[in-house]
Amino acid sequence: MFMTKEEIQEITGKKNKNAQCRILREKGYKFLTRGDGTPVMLKTAMPRASVKADGELLTELEIIKKAKPIKQTSGVYFLIQGGVVVYVGKSINVHKRIGEHIANPDKCFDAYHVIRASVHKMAYVEEAYIKALRPVHNVQLKPSEESQD
Repeated sequence: MFMTKEEIQEITGKKNKNAQCRILREKGYKFLTRGDGTPVMLKTAMPRASVKADGELLTELEIIKKAKPIKQTSGVYFLIQGGVVVYVGKSINVHKRIGEHIANPDKCFDAYHVIRASVHKMAYVEEAYIKALRPVHNVQLKPSEESQD
């Protein structure tokens, strides 16, 4: 399911984990980083071939058959920089919201994670993680608010 260190090294051409992350980002691959900065990537994150084995382009029908539906996922998301959670947020469409963060040049993160949650549970889950992780880019609760559970 996950790519091996050797496979990541093969697609990046680099042994250094920071260089591997840089190359993966430049190539547009979706990946996460472990706490030590090592990239972790699902084998399914590799782009599929856009041409047939013989070099011919796919037909429009073949493209449509291989297409994946766009899913709207509600939940809590974590923005990660250098192996540290720097922001916790919630959204009824987390992928759209993460895209908005990516488009913002003031936001700096190199990975993300999503926990699916119903609209009714999102606020509770987000608040619990903000209290537990204390991400640097979340507005911190005042001491009087923290004690109210």
